[in-house]
Amino acid sequence: MRKKGRPCIGISVKPQHITEARRVLDMFPCVEHVQIKLAPKRDERRKLEENVRILKREHPDTELSFHAYGQANPAEPVQSVRREWLALIEDAVLQGQDMGGEFVVLHGGSVQGKNPVALRQNGLNTLCDSLEELSEFAQRHSAELHLENIYPAPLRSELVRFMDRVEDYRFMLDAVNAPGLKYCFDFGHAMIDDRGMPILYECMPKLGSVHIHENDRQNDLHMPPVGLFEWEGHIRAITDSGFDGPFIAETAPEGLMPCVTWLISLLEQAGAPRETL
Repeated sequence: MRKKGRPCIGISVKPQHITEARRVLDMFPCVEHVQIKLAPKRDERRKLEENVRILKREHPDTELSFHAYGQANPAEPVQSVRREWLALIEDAVLQGQDMGGEFVVLHGGSVQGKNPVALRQNGLNTLCDSLEELSEFAQRHSAELHLENIYPAPLRSELVRFMDRVEDYRFMLDAVNAPGLKYCFDFGHAMIDDRGMPILYECMPKLGSVHIHENDRQNDLHMPPVGLFEWEGHIRAITDSGFDGPFIAETAPEGLMPCVTWLISLLEQAGAPRETL
């Protein structure tokens, strides 16, 4: 396992693409972290665990994390349904623990209706209750939770998405007492709307991980970066802050190697510690 105290480069894959992750690790020794996106069902868990064992046997120092099922909704207003979503996220924590994961990434969820102001406030209260409970569960299992920012719902939509703006993070950080709760900053999500980028700077002390990908500023395309965004200044601000988590390339399998190559160059320009590269 890598030594803490410096950032590292990582990649994100679905369980069926772990072979591609091993290929990237073979080609880029500087990649020290693999994040695996978990499906809602565990029916293929034995196959996943075997693939993870192979990866760890070939690359024993690789750090692992897991992404809970993306549609899980800890802000769900119907209590009985919310219990099912929380059980799914707790299951991701347990899977991560079983396979040696450092942390689990989750989304804040959403609600829908005709009064967005009341819906947002009520939903944030519910989300904070869920985060308190989930954080306690994760702490008992020696795991961190990283709450990921998302892009907002379409204009004039009745959908309210949580953690799409810095005000949501302010509320959450003030309301939830959970030292093991951090956040994952997703650059691709923040590119889509001007509300996203202030999250990075205002909440920097709680930054746990970073997702790296790019888009056309309208759709969540998860493209390898090609320079459509002002990257260097933001990455430099993160590395200068003392951040010691992973910069995770989050693209389709065929985009991982170009994204890692680009990220190595970007971190060099931003003055990242040599050990990172």
